[in-house]
Amino acid sequence: MLSAAKVKLSDFLQDYRRLAITKGESVKAEVLVEIFRKEIEDDPDKQPRTKLYKQEVLIALKKTWPGLHSLH
Repeated sequence: MLSAAKVKLSDFLQDYRRLAITKGESVKAEVLVEIFRKEIEDDPDKQPRTKLYKQEVLIALKKTWPGLHSLH
């Protein structure tokens, strides 16, 4: 499950990086993770338990992928 979350987050980060590159900006993974977290919180279609689970996955990613937040 965690490996699938890493792949999904990696895809998410790549999409936002592409968006930033087209605008000529450099975006840190930390900012992108925060955007992802905010999207989770603001999604009215997600049940509270689903939101909590996704938050837990982000916490697990941070613990198991120490360099994540410093990626560019």
